[in-house]
Amino acid sequence: MLALSPTLFSTTYGWPMEDHLIAKNLTNEANSYNSLLDYDLYDQIERKSSVPEYSNSSGGAANGAGSGDSVKVKKKLNHNASERDRRKRVNELYAFLRSLLPISSDQKKKVSIPRTVSRALKYIPELQKEVEMLNRKKEKLSSYSTSPANTRQQHLGIKKQSAKVLVNMLGDKEVVIQLVSLTNNTTKNKEINLLSKILEYLEQEEYGLVLINATTFKYLGNEEMLLSTLHLQVQEGKSVEPEKLKDNLSALSQ
Repeated sequence: MLALSPTLFSTTYGWPMEDHLIAKNLTNEANSYNSLLDYDLYDQIERKSSVPEYSNSSGGAANGAGSGDSVKVKKKLNHNASERDRRKRVNELYAFLRSLLPISSDQKKKVSIPRTVSRALKYIPELQKEVEMLNRKKEKLSSYSTSPANTRQQHLGIKKQSAKVLVNMLGDKEVVIQLVSLTNNTTKNKEINLLSKILEYLEQEEYGLVLINATTFKYLGNEEMLLSTLHLQVQEGKSVEPEKLKDNLSALSQ
């Protein structure tokens, strides 16, 4: 008798086993699911579609930022140039102000801007006082020269002598001397000679006077007169007695 072998006779009679079919079906189903996994999900599709748009927008933003930076740089350069010009003008004005102050040339280079302003604020009132003082002197000299009363008194005294001498003090250190003479009692040469003698006398060390200004003009009235005015300064350490000086000068005019 023939021995039976498993290879010759199958218990399933050539039909696949049920368990084997189920396992195969599960494998095929899993493979089908894996194929589905190869497709992008909705979120992935959204991200991929938004990437180019984002890159384009970022590129535009970068270009915009670059143009904005260039505008800022240009504005900054213009501001720096304007500030540099402004400082240059200010320094020139301070240099001009410094040149007007009574400061030596060496000190002007070293004086700072705050000190320049401080010195100018002190110097302006000093100038105002000096201008006021000079205006008072001018008015006083004009009153001596054009006063009708003085002219009449001078006219009466001149008839008795060749010239009339008046001496007036301006403060303690300045003297004004007036010489009045009739043109019919003197000649031009005599007048010049008298002025020369008076100036020579005033320059003596006894008085120590220094001539500041001298003027001569003709007065036209009932009789023509010449009026000479001498403005002198008294040197340091010297003093002048107006009456004594007047008498001495009157003696020279005889």
